[in-house]
Parts: sequence; C-alpha cells; structure tokens
Amino acid sequence: MDSTYLTLCQRASDLLKSHPGYRVLILLAGPPGSGKSTVARNVADLLNLQHRKQLSSISTAACHPPIAQYNSSIANYSTAKITEKLSSNNKDGLPQKKQCSNSQVQIIGQAPENSITLMVPSLDDNANASEFAQVVPMDGFHLPRRVLSQFKDPVTAFARRGAPFTFDAPMVAILANLLRSTCDVIVSDICPDPIFTNEGISLDPQFHNHDAETSSMTSSSRQSAHSSLFEFDNDQASVESFDDSDNEEDYNNIWKLRHGRTTMIPDIVIPSFDHAEKDPRANGITIKAATKVVILEGLYVLLDLPYWMDISGDQQHSGVESWKINLDESSARTRVAKRHLQAGIVDNLQDGEARYDANDCINGRLVDRQSKAADFVVCSKNE
Repeated sequence: MDSTYLTLCQRASDLLKSHPGYRVLILLAGPPGSGKSTVARNVADLLNLQHRKQLSSISTAACHPPIAQYNSSIANYSTAKITEKLSSNNKDGLPQKKQCSNSQVQIIGQAPENSITLMVPSLDDNANASEFAQVVPMDGFHLPRRVLSQFKDPVTAFARRGAPFTFDAPMVAILANLLRSTCDVIVSDICPDPIFTNEGISLDPQFHNHDAETSSMTSSSRQSAHSSLFEFDNDQASVESFDDSDNEEDYNNIWKLRHGRTTMIPDIVIPSFDHAEKDPRANGITIKAATKVVILEGLYVLLDLPYWMDISGDQQHSGVESWKINLDESSARTRVAKRHLQAGIVDNLQDGEARYDANDCINGRLVDRQSKAADFVVCSKNE
C-alpha cells in the first residue's frame, strides 16, 4: 500500500496548492474492514513528515498576537453560517447551539457526549509541525448506549450498533459543514500581513486595522509560496530552502500559512470513541485551527441519505475531495471477524464472522450501494 499512500499524499498536496482557501477537507469512506483508519493515519503521517522537513529549512521566529486581538466571539465569522441555523432548544433530537462565553460556542446533539465545541485557538508552538494534517474519525458520534437503551426496540439498536441510525448523523453533518466553511476562508481577507525586518519578525501593533493597500501580498505571490511549501515528491521528499532576506514576500506568505492561529478560525473540539468503555468520550479530539489538511473518515461520510448527504454537500467545492476504499466481502469478513476477536467483542473467530454477517456486512453493502461517487477510488488488497 506504500505507493497508494504516496498517491493520496500527492492528491491532498495538489488540492491544497490549487485551493485558494485556508485549508482542505478530505472525505474518506469505505465498508467495514477496508482500512479507512489505517489509510488516513498513514497519509496524515506522510504529510506531517513532509511538512516538518519543509519547516526545518525555514528560518522561523515565534510570534503570537495577544489573545485579545481575536474576535470577541468566534461564532461571528464563517462558523456563524452554520451555527445561526441551530435552535436554542434541543427538540426532536436536533442539535442546539449554546453560547458558553465570548470565546466558546457549544453545539449539543442528542447526547452531551456528542457535542461540538468551537473555541478561540490555543497558542501551541508545535501545532503546525505535528498537526499540519489531521485525521478526524466520525466514531465519536456513535450514540451512547444509554440513548440506544431508550429506543423503541433497544435490542435491535444494540445488535445493529454501527448502522446509520445508531449515530448522531446531524452532528456529523454539522461538523463537515463547519470544516467546509473554514476551507472557504481566504487568509488575506481576515488576517493582514505581518511586518518583517531583516533582524526577525515584528508584528504591526494595529494588526487588525492594517490597511489592505499596504499589503505586500498579491494573489500570485501567495500561490507561489503556497505551491513551494506544499510540493510533494513521490520519490524523495525534497526540502526547498527559503531565504527571508532575499525573498521577503515568500517568507511573509509562509509565515501566514503556518500560523493558522492568527485567523478567526476556531479550534473545533469533538468527541472521540472509547473502545474500552464502548461509548463516545466528550471533547476527545481537537481539530486545531492551524491544521491545513483535515481527513474526515468513516463509513457514511459519502452516504446519500437524509442528514448524511449533507456531509459531502454538492461535491463541487474546490477545497473538498472525496476518496473511497473498496474491498470484497470475503476479505472484509475475515478482517472484521479478526478485529472483533482482538477487541474482545467475541470469544472466537466463528462468532466474529457471525457478527459480521448480522451487522457489518449489511452496513458495508449499504455503503457500496448508497454512497455518492467518490473523486478517487482505492482498491484495498490483502498483503
């Protein structure tokens, strides 16, 4: 699969270079056992490695604007387009919005564990190096077991856990739309250029009142710096050197691309899934504002059914690309049965296969039959 990872890295890199917005979103779908998590993790690791190598060749200086320079409410920018549609009352299981403070907005789903929180970005020096690319699984939006126990037919709900109706689908769709809205942000529209000197970096004290006419950044120079920084070489991850004293414009652009925390884009905190507890864990994953490539992976991210279809939207967004992994049922059955056994869900391989037949196979067939067409398809093979 190594060549597949490199191909996918190149696609993600090309998407980021061609897209004029702040970040890009990859939607990665596939049936159970197809290796979505493994593929997403390996692609993100390669992108982060490439990014670290690029950064090692750039002379950097830490520079953070005071936290007060952020907008007093993170819901006032692009995320407002999503959150303003939400009710202040949770009825019929639909999400509600709660303004917790000037620096925090919470979106609550069918259970508190499934909540999404938007926060003023943390000033983490290592975020750009380690989370340039980030994997976001949809597993944290499983409905908790106590919610399933309140279903009209709880026995079926537990037996079919992992089917679409056992997820908080509206919350997954809201997350996807929030991420898509951050892809739309043009950095120069909300973040004026920092001012540099040959001795280092200095920040205009009137950072948020900077006159656009004084900006040294043009669309062509932005594209040039963007392309150079995110070039991915399939054979050898090459590192290009940037000399800030010779090319100050490029260095300005690189600084801006690296420091996502200087925009109004929030950190997005979402639930993870605790396999030991077999339930979602609130606030388990933070999607950093500095992250440039987000890989949202899960069975149903391309599903063409109510609520789920809102995840992929109209699929014409220049900052969003969809990938799907295909796998034959026989291989999927073997993989998933072994996974159930290793996780302690079943006592033997035969029970694992029976569990696959009764639930995972049904879900996999739904994914293959009802998913929207992906931009790129990968065929998973046993190695």
